[in-house]
Amino acid sequence: MAQISTHFFEHLDAAVRLVSARDIRTPAGTANENYALPQVEDIVVAGRQLATY
Repeated sequence: MAQISTHFFEHLDAAVRLVSARDIRTPAGTANENYALPQVEDIVVAGRQLATY
């Protein structure tokens, strides 16, 4: 992300967007992992927000 912002900033039409895990320890168990880690819907929402920028 930093490399893209630094080297290609003048070519970007929108800000670089980070979709990542929450700032917590990764829990054990699928339900808790689904809370902590990015899900498909999180990525789709971020993509749509960038597309409408």
